[in-house]
Amino acid sequence: MTRTTTKQGKTTRQLKDEKFAETLVKNGFNGSKTVKQLMNPKDNNQASSMAVEKMKQRGIQKALGELLDEAEMSKERRAELMARNAEQIKNLSASNTSLDMMNKIDGDYAPTKSMSINATLTPDERKQELERLHQEYKELTEIAPNN
Repeated sequence: MTRTTTKQGKTTRQLKDEKFAETLVKNGFNGSKTVKQLMNPKDNNQASSMAVEKMKQRGIQKALGELLDEAEMSKERRAELMARNAEQIKNLSASNTSLDMMNKIDGDYAPTKSMSINATLTPDERKQELERLHQEYKELTEIAPNN
């Protein structure tokens, strides 16, 4: 497989990834809008699917990471902002949402882990377990009530 290198010393793929990343940032991280501008989806559903697939590509993630670093949104800076937001009383959901998105783009999330357990319980055992879980839930909500 032959790779085409441009005058800037980058491959055509790298330039396309950078273009996608720059357009994505300009569009407020709206992947569907970016796909509609740069590609030719047949409808909104396809644009959304294409955006999800593009965001999984390492080249896109690398280009976005570089853009965020250039914008002084390094991992360290995001950690500072998250710590600041955690201490605030006001609802900073917009800031937290942006930080959340940046962390996802940068791959700073552990993979989701899940477990499935099948258990055969008698009706009495099931009732006891439900009561235990209900009591645990009540204790947890007393410790951290939902405001």
